Amino acid sequence: MKSEQEISIRPFQKESDFFAFEALQKEIWGKDVEEVVTASLAKIVQ
Repeated sequence: MKSEQEISIRPFQKESDFFAFEALQKEIWGKDVEEVVTASLAKIVQ
């Protein structure tokens, strides 16, 4: 059975969003990944 998931794309609004973004990268690519877009860099870029 195929499940459907809702995906929403939005700008980060809270400080915790930026840190969640950083953690998500580590979760996807693995804890040993050497480089991720840090919360502070994501904040500057946005």
